[in-house]
Amino acid sequence: RDQWFEVNAYPSEDGLSVFLRDITEQVELQQKLESLHGITRELIVAGSDAEIASGTIDAAEDVLGFSLVALWRYNDATDRLDPLAWSDGIDDRVGELEPLGRDSEFIWEVYETGDSRLLGSVPATTPTSHHPGNVTSELLVPIGDYGVLGAYADECDAFDETDADLFRLLASTVESAFARTLRERQLAQRNERLNDFASVVSHDLRNPLNVASAHTELARGTDDVDPHLDKID
Repeated sequence: RDQWFEVNAYPSEDGLSVFLRDITEQVELQQKLESLHGITRELIVAGSDAEIASGTIDAAEDVLGFSLVALWRYNDATDRLDPLAWSDGIDDRVGELEPLGRDSEFIWEVYETGDSRLLGSVPATTPTSHHPGNVTSELLVPIGDYGVLGAYADECDAFDETDADLFRLLASTVESAFARTLRERQLAQRNERLNDFASVVSHDLRNPLNVASAHTELARGTDDVDPHLDKID
């Protein structure tokens, strides 16, 4: 039956009483949580933001069963939400997604307030909408300061609160992964600046040290050392 049941059997003098309770929903939820836990380990060690975004879309499709998913990353240079990755289902509908300015107010509200948005009946799509074409349901969750994760469907009320909780759980993992890659980039930039600084300092020190060393050798070969000591000083 493709279902899970909790079974309680009670023997008695008259026979056996068996009680079955459908726990398919609880088991499927547990399986999704375990799968998301495995995805967490993969995202945390991903090598780049692009890998993180791609793995997130795969998780939303394979684990949560969402067919239309997009990840929007905030770009502080342009003050836009850039589409970093999206599912094949969106590709089939609209092709490549475009960056979203602040006139796409609903997704920006999710990003700036940190509050999720769950709609079972989406208003008509407009030129400033973030929707991938005409959809009926949407679920938007923030990824901290890094962006927004969106899921869409053609059916009314396609997402429930459990879907929203799982999506938020996935988004929190993505936030941690983005934070790690940001720290690594910042550390690499600091190391590069330190290397440049060390190179400059090394060059600036080498010349006077060479002069001091030369005058030390000259002082050893003469009785009049004062001029050399003055140079060394």
